[in-house]
Amino acid sequence: MNESIISSRLATSRLNHLHIRDPCCYHCEDVIETALHTLRDDCPLAWQAPSVSWIRLNTDGAAKVGAIAGCGGVLRGNNVEWIFGFSKNIGICSAYVAELWGVLECLKLARLRGVTKIELHVDSHVVVKTLQSRSVGSPDARILVQSIMKMLALNWEVVIEHTIAKLILGRCVSKFGL
Repeated sequence: MNESIISSRLATSRLNHLHIRDPCCYHCEDVIETALHTLRDDCPLAWQAPSVSWIRLNTDGAAKVGAIAGCGGVLRGNNVEWIFGFSKNIGICSAYVAELWGVLECLKLARLRGVTKIELHVDSHVVVKTLQSRSVGSPDARILVQSIMKMLALNWEVVIEHTIAKLILGRCVSKFGL
């Protein structure tokens, strides 16, 4: 599918489903937001490479009441190279639990690949605060949080950061089956 069709579908989805009436990028307010605009460096929302010798891991989870939830993630190196990506159906759960599943699955995959320095970017502020404070989380997610904490305690460096939900592009792409 070519860029103009993808961009058109993204703009339409953004306007119709996200209840946003302005087609311009809501971060830089400069140009009409397209798939390429959000991936390039001319928007403040553009993906930023990690420090040298570090890997950047972006995770996301999504859930809708009464519907099947999913999670996914992307691991890229400091030269912007793609290392791996994944998506996973996780059944019916809350958005919070879906976000935690995304973190856990990405950490497991990174560990299997021998990664030792990770910048973990999560778009859920609640998940980031839970993991940074080392709290046990809510009762419905306690086992997941404990599993993540065990992963974080292994012999590697993991920095956890909150990031603006840039994976909206991935959600739109997966929704349209592109």
